[in-house]
Amino acid sequence: MKRFTSFLFASMLMISTWSVTHAATYPPIEVTIDGVRQNGSPSGVLVQGTAMVPMRTIFEKLGAAVDWQASAETVTAKKDGTAIQLTLGGKKALKDGKEIALSVPAQSVNGSTMVPLRFVSEALGGTVQWEEETNTAHIESAEAAADTIAVPEAYAPVLRELAAEKGILTEDHELMSDTTGVAYVDFIDFDNDLTDELYVVYADFEEGDYARPFYKEEVWSSRGGEAYLVYEQEFSNGGLIDDAARSIATAEGRSYLVESGSYSAGSRGRYQEADEYGSWHVFYEMKNGSFVEVDAVIKTEIEFGEDSGREDMVLYASRIDGTETDITKQKFDAILQSYRYREGDRIIGSSAGAKGLEFDVEASAGRIAKMLQGIGR
Repeated sequence: MKRFTSFLFASMLMISTWSVTHAATYPPIEVTIDGVRQNGSPSGVLVQGTAMVPMRTIFEKLGAAVDWQASAETVTAKKDGTAIQLTLGGKKALKDGKEIALSVPAQSVNGSTMVPLRFVSEALGGTVQWEEETNTAHIESAEAAADTIAVPEAYAPVLRELAAEKGILTEDHELMSDTTGVAYVDFIDFDNDLTDELYVVYADFEEGDYARPFYKEEVWSSRGGEAYLVYEQEFSNGGLIDDAARSIATAEGRSYLVESGSYSAGSRGRYQEADEYGSWHVFYEMKNGSFVEVDAVIKTEIEFGEDSGREDMVLYASRIDGTETDITKQKFDAILQSYRYREGDRIIGSSAGAKGLEFDVEASAGRIAKMLQGIGR
């Protein structure tokens, strides 16, 4: 009986190795995708000398749809007709039914399924590289690794004309000069109709006695092989009133435009004897050819003076259909998590109204050049 109990305990311990968090055991590593550093959580980790990366985060960044089946502790990813499946603790994964050996079994760290770095390229193509000196895992997507990057035919004229007029931005001057250039291009299925939209950001300026530089964001869709503009927005150094940053969040197979910002109301807030500071995140979904607000969360910090005798407060709220409702911090965090929002995914950043690009501009320029090469610029 003792022998059986010991065996059962040992078996349970082995299973828990794959499904219980061991964050303190594993040193973190940096991860880049197509030259862009991934600053959000979770980060990668080193396990038994093997670089492990978060499967959902990396695979979604590489354009795959990821599904987690909790009852079976199984992850399924699909991209371009390819299906990948693996189970926590398993030493093999399946790619279209064919086995792929894992150097280290997939396991859960801080609630995220971690897979060996090499498995990323084996599953989705592209290349991976481990830089031991800096503990950095470099991932190059199959598209970026190709000599050219495919551009949907409908969007080729748009991209070609923009590049011809604005050029390609190779260095971000953070709107401190009249530099122009296409800075960021991606193809994202915002309206979930199985056809990608064109998302593009470029630097431009308004001519006049005082040139006003800005970043321009555009979303193009297509119908019958023809592209048409569905959304555009400018981001300029507008001070605290215009303190908005841009991200793109992807969750459950749907992508959202995210606007984030902050404000300082000073003593003009809800309490005259206190200073008020706030921040917000607004999520926009593409429906019927336009972007509409589907969710928003607001955080308000109220600081009373030392002589007021009152404790500082932090308030949280959500806004749906124009109605604002008080919520708890836990609910606030849960909403952000449901959209898989991460500050590290920002495209355009803003600090006290000063804008800047949050990605590797040089690497993005190389990717855009490959797109233009593919469409015969």
